[in-house]
Amino acid sequence: IFSIDVLPECKQYEEERITIEIGSQTDSIFLDRLCYKYAPFDMIIDDGSHINSDVIYSFKHLFEYVRSGGVYIVEDASTSYWPDYGGGINKKESTIEYFKTLIDGVNFFGEFSERTIPNTKEIVNTLYRKDKELIEQIQRNGYTGIDVQIESINFLNSIIIIIKR
Repeated sequence: IFSIDVLPECKQYEEERITIEIGSQTDSIFLDRLCYKYAPFDMIIDDGSHINSDVIYSFKHLFEYVRSGGVYIVEDASTSYWPDYGGGINKKESTIEYFKTLIDGVNFFGEFSERTIPNTKEIVNTLYRKDKELIEQIQRNGYTGIDVQIESINFLNSIIIIIKR
């Protein structure tokens, strides 16, 4: 387990299997160094500043380093509604609104098709992604690329759980 904090005194909580790195969640050089050292990650829990722009910045920077099937959790997402943290109801720059925009990408990059179940004559409709067509769709529709890496986004009370595809 490793943790990030801006307060140097947090180093005192290190143990044999717990490492604490001191730095900011919005310092790209610091984050790059950590990703080089520790990635890929099974899970990231963002319990950082809770400032909406910081949460979004960290996600955009770190999500690519989460392994397939891994989890990214944003904690205290209720700050999306707090003006002092850069939030507000339906405010485009808030954490909640940012993740809501990714939902379209999660669902958009699928296609229904019919297929026959092997060794039966049963025909079923399935939803699947056509990965080789995604790049063209991303360019045409202005998606960030993060969209195609997400299997699911779950909104709970003040928590967002993103599962990597």
